[in-house]
Amino acid sequence: MEACVFCSIVKNNTPHHEIWWEDENHIAFLDVKPRQKGHTLVIPKKHTDDIMDMSEENYPELFRAVHAVSKKLKIQANAKRIALIVDGYSIGHVHVHLIPTQKGEDLWEARNKNPNKGELERIGEELRNI
Repeated sequence: MEACVFCSIVKNNTPHHEIWWEDENHIAFLDVKPRQKGHTLVIPKKHTDDIMDMSEENYPELFRAVHAVSKKLKIQANAKRIALIVDGYSIGHVHVHLIPTQKGEDLWEARNKNPNKGELERIGEELRNI
């Protein structure tokens, strides 16, 4: 079985990811290839491959975490809305993309150029302080 990159992030074995929010069961970190500045992923700490395999208890807990993170991200990014995308194929660990938007951008076409570690750290610090 191939190692799960998100499980490595949860275990803090992948230092290049900027984790900026955490509760008992979830973490939020900046995407290293963001669609927009502030593009964040929220994941459960417990590995589950498919969102449809989550328990009826864990599913709403995930979206409570998404809601809490979205509120902070909206302030930091001065966004009109936060787009939510559940992509079940790119990585086999449940995750929700939170992407700040201003006017309905085409989120899969646009990519923020690969930000450097310093930029990710700065954005993460701003988000932690909200």
